[in-house]
Amino acid sequence: LILAVADSQNHCVRRVVLGAASSSVSTLAGGGTGSGHDAGFADGIPGEMNLPLGVAAAADGTVFVADTLNRLIRKIAPVSHVLSTLAGQREAVGNVDGPGVDARFNWATSISYDESRAMIFIADWKNDNVRVVSPEAGGYATTLISKGVASVRGVTTPFRRAGALSFFVVLSEQNCVDKFELKDTATATLSRSLTASRSPARTVSPSEAAAPSASLSASVALPPSASQSATLTNVPTETPNATATPDATATSS
Repeated sequence: LILAVADSQNHCVRRVVLGAASSSVSTLAGGGTGSGHDAGFADGIPGEMNLPLGVAAAADGTVFVADTLNRLIRKIAPVSHVLSTLAGQREAVGNVDGPGVDARFNWATSISYDESRAMIFIADWKNDNVRVVSPEAGGYATTLISKGVASVRGVTTPFRRAGALSFFVVLSEQNCVDKFELKDTATATLSRSLTASRSPARTVSPSEAAAPSASLSASVALPPSASQSATLTNVPTETPNATATPDATATSS
């Protein structure tokens, strides 16, 4: 099993190989070229990041990163491991939809990747919304949910259950996990074609909360695996202090 892990306070993404007899850890991207791991911004190899808090992977091995304090969504290419910027502008805080460099984020914390729609789902914490970014449309960013998700800290990959395509969001101030249903109103090539609505308030069963495709984590399997465990990123309030907790309790709002 190979994982990509957001090593937030070292400002890099690590590659963890888990074997039956031994395991290894190496830097996938970020951390700069010096002996230390300083925060910064640079595309290329290994590149630089500033408090990456979330990672997600595509089936081809591409890793997407929420480069939180750079206010960017980054991409790590498979094989070459070249780090590039997909959406946002360095340290430009805002809440703006649009293509690539025109998009603005404010503390993007958790991200997930929907392979079937080729879209990145983003918990844009301090903007109190859920965003989607389309890599195939030049990093075009769109607000998917802007009401009822204040203090959103996490978002899962959409999954199909009981005939509905749904996803969960973690709302820290409300101390709950909410479920939303995703309705694809047109083609999936542009993120603006998606809308979402909240499901009726109810208690989420432990088995549903741990649905294989519904994982929130600071690490992700390369490529994505149906056996990913459900973990939550413990996002810092203002100062970097990101860790992962092994269990998630889901309740309705």
